[in-house]
Amino acid sequence: MTFIIVILCLVLLIVLISYFKVDAFISFLITSIIAGITLGIPLEQLPPVD
Repeated sequence: MTFIIVILCLVLLIVLISYFKVDAFISFLITSIIAGITLGIPLEQLPPVD
């Protein structure tokens, strides 16, 4: 299941950059957050933003 999530996130990244013309940094940030949540990383373990 993890492999499928990673592949789908890569496809999402490519679609955001090429089709929707979103900036690459913003696309990577969005995709990373989605991947982290779907892979089960607890939000409580993420460092706080000050």
